[in-house]
Amino acid sequence: SSAASDVYKRQVLFWDGRAEEAFLDPVTGEVEKAVQGHNGRVNELRFNQEKTLFITGASDNLAKLWDANELTCLCTYETEVPVNGVDISPLKEHVVLGQSMHELSCSVSPAPKIRLS
Repeated sequence: SSAASDVYKRQVLFWDGRAEEAFLDPVTGEVEKAVQGHNGRVNELRFNQEKTLFITGASDNLAKLWDANELTCLCTYETEVPVNGVDISPLKEHVVLGQSMHELSCSVSPAPKIRLS
């Protein structure tokens, strides 16, 4: 099991590599909110610069764009192979999906226009 976290406000967003994302209280470590985001292992999670969005890529051939405040899925990108790398462009409304290392392929998809209040 792999683990990664990123500090957001006073919470920590945690993913355990097993398809679950959760906000944890950084002092107590208790789960404040959790979602089952994927049906396969989560390979990567990246935030945008403002920490209002994050994207996950998983072995279920999906990448998902999330609202970091509400922990809700805003958009799902389906591919033909597992998604091993993801990122959100700081310059344009695009997300980047990295797929199989053997194929060395990469997709750039437009992100949906989203207003966050």
